[in-house]
Amino acid sequence: MTWDFLVWYPQRGAGNREAFGAPCSGFIVQRVDVTCDVSWPGTDRKVSKVYHYYEAWFVESGQAKSAIEKHGQATDTAKYKPLPDTEGKLTQKGEIRFYCMDEAESPIVGSQGTGDLRNKWVIWGRHDNPPCDISSGALRSIEKDPEFWENAQPVAGPATREFSVEWSCCRTENKRRFKRGSYVHASAEPLKETIQGALRLLK
Repeated sequence: MTWDFLVWYPQRGAGNREAFGAPCSGFIVQRVDVTCDVSWPGTDRKVSKVYHYYEAWFVESGQAKSAIEKHGQATDTAKYKPLPDTEGKLTQKGEIRFYCMDEAESPIVGSQGTGDLRNKWVIWGRHDNPPCDISSGALRSIEKDPEFWENAQPVAGPATREFSVEWSCCRTENKRRFKRGSYVHASAEPLKETIQGALRLLK
């Protein structure tokens, strides 16, 4: 599943025409909450995890979209490959906000600058362990809660997106074919364009 996140903040463009984009250089920041349950049929083995992490995309002042894309496809992607001979469900719930990098440039009173997250957060972060792990790819990411997320009002947002996959993935004895009744179901929200709190999500 893929989404494009746009900072849809109203401002005046050339010739005093209405335009939309970031009112300052800053970051689209997403908190992703993950719930993962995996079991191995016919055994007592089970894995259940609940965790979260944050991802960030730098956006230039006046631009609506970040030049950075996750896995080179879109602003954000979500995917999961179930292990053979398992069944379970994994859900990602993302909350997306935009903050200015420098609070002095923010049009929102009480908003807090993020600082330059390109120097603070890591790339190629992998969160949790198999079979519930998720990679942030080339995005900047962190697992510790950033101070601005809890203490400051965002310039735009919040918006939300969700991805879920449920499966029963059991092979036959010869390992070449799946047993009858095996399935993998995936779903995502939003499924079409939405505007949420000055953030625009394109599916």
